[in-house]
Amino acid sequence: MKTTLYILCTLLLWFGADFACANVVTVSVTAHVVDWHDWTGTMGGQIANGMTVTGTYTYDSNTPEQFGSPGQYLLTAPSAVSVAVGPITFQGVSGSQAQTAVNVYPSRWPGQSSSLRIFSYNDQASQPGAGNATISFSFSDLTGQWPASTLLPTGAAPLQDFSGSQISIADNLFDMTAQVDSVQLVPSPLDVFPTSGTFVAGQHFDVAFLFPVGAAQITSIQGTVYGPNLPPAGLVLPPPGLCQPAAPTSAGRPLVLCPNGDWILHIAAGPLPPGGGIGGGMTGGSMTINWQVSLADGTILYQTVVWGLVQ
Repeated sequence: MKTTLYILCTLLLWFGADFACANVVTVSVTAHVVDWHDWTGTMGGQIANGMTVTGTYTYDSNTPEQFGSPGQYLLTAPSAVSVAVGPITFQGVSGSQAQTAVNVYPSRWPGQSSSLRIFSYNDQASQPGAGNATISFSFSDLTGQWPASTLLPTGAAPLQDFSGSQISIADNLFDMTAQVDSVQLVPSPLDVFPTSGTFVAGQHFDVAFLFPVGAAQITSIQGTVYGPNLPPAGLVLPPPGLCQPAAPTSAGRPLVLCPNGDWILHIAAGPLPPGGGIGGGMTGGSMTINWQVSLADGTILYQTVVWGLVQ
């Protein structure tokens, strides 16, 4: 099903349709520690049973299944996983997103439970001396109603009973298990302008990035563009040039302006089709851009836009 959707996205892009082939989902999780072992004292006594644990995971719900295996996914950007307990944070290392896997197991017969499991490998802890860890989020529905299919869920687990759900962290020196208490779908805190839309040849515009109030300093802005003239894995754009902070909005949201963003449109634009039209017919059309912005506190923000070009 995901592979079919991926092909459909590609075809729609070829024909210039304004179709968002990426659907970035971020879920926040709260939990409490129920078991832990720190055999060498690496965590310095900073973790104890009952402590609150917070975590987030992010993925593109339109990611195709791996090798056609139902419910099995290997995630690439913009996937991300992080967990915090007390003063210690565990999170994925930049460039290791391909080592994040998701298994979706719907119920196969009446009375069988269903589950969603997310595994992130080679994660690093903020605590000095800690080794590379594996973070896992596991959600089990004892009623077998969620997830209802092998597709990646587009929202948080709508469970009334979290007794079968947990966050786990383990490395060679430490392990921890936390019982999940609640989950929530997180709206994207990053707005990008122009939003999805179509532009005419010769139209010029700047790209604006609008951040949540109190956001940490921006360390990098990166875009990956997907289109019919580009590799299936997409093309990583060079950093936008001459981006500058602008005056915050009346609501106090920080704003960054990157001039002359219209050059991005021409990356996926092919020759003018007979009679004009959007993009270059089968060699051009709309493109999907996944934006990723890194902040100084380690936060990574994501947003997706779909731009088309009328030639």
